[in-house]
Amino acid sequence: MRGCKGAAGWIVAGGAAHERGDRPSRGALRDAWFAARGLLTVRLAASDVLDDPDATVRHLVTLAATRTAGAQ
Repeated sequence: MRGCKGAAGWIVAGGAAHERGDRPSRGALRDAWFAARGLLTVRLAASDVLDDPDATVRHLVTLAATRTAGAQ
């Protein structure tokens, strides 16, 4: 993972298939594993990313800035 250590996280962009079956519970377990290690999981709908990539980037930059400020 690259970037600012204080803003550590990972991004998941997915569609409706990620909301079916056992995927939500598997995702929650994975999110908890990452959270226990100080990593933020950011889940984005793929359609939102495709529809407005600029807004997506602004959102991610804001999250990173907030986490970086909190780490100081």
